[in-house]
Amino acid sequence: MARPEGLGLSARLATGLRAWSDWKALHSEYGGGRVATDEQYREWIGQGRKLARRLSEETGATVAYPGDRGEANPDFPHCG
Repeated sequence: MARPEGLGLSARLATGLRAWSDWKALHSEYGGGRVATDEQYREWIGQGRKLARRLSEETGATVAYPGDRGEANPDFPHCG
């Protein structure tokens, strides 16, 4: 996996991406297993959406974020 710090991104964006990824790892059943509320997951999803926009702005690349095109999965309550 590519580390954000090694991609030539701004320090602010790299730090944000690292924190966003670390949060998910801590709250994954396969990682830290910490319990998060639905509101905390919504905030995490919103933060990911903001980071995706910033990544697109910094790189000029198209960055798709799950749920942005109405592709929410009804079987996964934290999707989009």
